[in-house]
Amino acid sequence: MTDLEGKEFRHGTGEQEITVNPADIPTISLFALAQRGFSHVLGNEVASKLAAWKKGEEGGAATEEEVAAFVKSKREEALEKILNGTLGVRSAAAPRATGIEALMRRIAVEFLQARFAAFSKRTGQKVSLPTGDKVVNVAGRDMTREQLIEAELKRNGEQIRAEAQRRQGASEGEEGGELDDLLA
Repeated sequence: MTDLEGKEFRHGTGEQEITVNPADIPTISLFALAQRGFSHVLGNEVASKLAAWKKGEEGGAATEEEVAAFVKSKREEALEKILNGTLGVRSAAAPRATGIEALMRRIAVEFLQARFAAFSKRTGQKVSLPTGDKVVNVAGRDMTREQLIEAELKRNGEQIRAEAQRRQGASEGEEGGELDDLLA
């Protein structure tokens, strides 16, 4: 096994945080955790990539053979990362979103959740922001979570940006402020 100096398992935050040194965990429990992670990476994560690919033009028109080849290649990529020790290692790529952009997306989600809650209360029909591959019908159009967030940013972008800037300004210099929580 490689050097685990300074490596810990962590779950939760603050008073709810649990931290355990791998050396303190019995080998059988480590194996069980590893098996679950192995199955998750080669199963759930590959299935998620397949679902995203199938939403695109290429994947949407794929044959069964092409789907099988896509799944095989994604499993091989994941296995290679597992075996060469790069699973979970982020590459030196540009950040996906700046701090303000990430905060704006979070605020857009808050706006959407409030709108869905108001609709549910008004109509008695429970509707919530979709997750994963799920969609919700809005004005006769099925929309994913990402599509809803983009539409909200387009619709209320100025208001969302102003709120993000207000929160960002309020959190500067404050330990545990909005951006500290967001970027932690």
